[in-house]
Amino acid sequence: MNNKLNMHSKKGLMSNISALLRLLSMGVIGFGTLGFASAALADVAVDALPTNGQVVAGAATINTAGTAAAPVMNINQASQRAIVNWDKFDVGTNSTVNFNQPNAQASTLNRVSGNNPSQIMGKINAPGEVILMNQQGVYFTRDSKLDVGSVVATSHNISNDDYMAGKATYDRNGATGKVINEGQINTGLGGYVALLAPEVKLRFDCCKNGYRGFSGR
Repeated sequence: MNNKLNMHSKKGLMSNISALLRLLSMGVIGFGTLGFASAALADVAVDALPTNGQVVAGAATINTAGTAAAPVMNINQASQRAIVNWDKFDVGTNSTVNFNQPNAQASTLNRVSGNNPSQIMGKINAPGEVILMNQQGVYFTRDSKLDVGSVVATSHNISNDDYMAGKATYDRNGATGKVINEGQINTGLGGYVALLAPEVKLRFDCCKNGYRGFSGR
């Protein structure tokens, strides 16, 4: 079984990601009981922010601001594409992460290497695309809110070279992590929400404005 998903062209049916997501958004999606098994989730502090970010491609800097009670992390990106490796990518209920990208066509790949799913409980803002990649899974809680150009949340992998070349080929490579969304995702007009994992669950009214793509494979 081929576990590689090319979001630009799969069997010649789609030439780009928007075409794929248009097709998927017209499909019938199954909605199950949401939630990871409680044993799979570590406790996340209300002021949690992503940890140990290392920019490995593109041009970006990372700093923190805000207050102790309401911390803010800014990823200030100067290039059209950038890759940041993280030990953890959790956003607490009181926390905000801003991707200050140069324009709405920019993209940031966030590769998480920890042993737990990423838990997004607070806010993520970006004018362009944000990719959250964690083989353990990604969980957007009911209190989470994303205001982004587009978002991809996946347990699949993409190589740094492919991503920086503008490709969108994701390989499952044995990953079993789920992607679950109970929160609110607002995208820019013409943007998209792509949730790619062996198991995808979401609230029916979770996403506004953009095309929705869901792949459980």
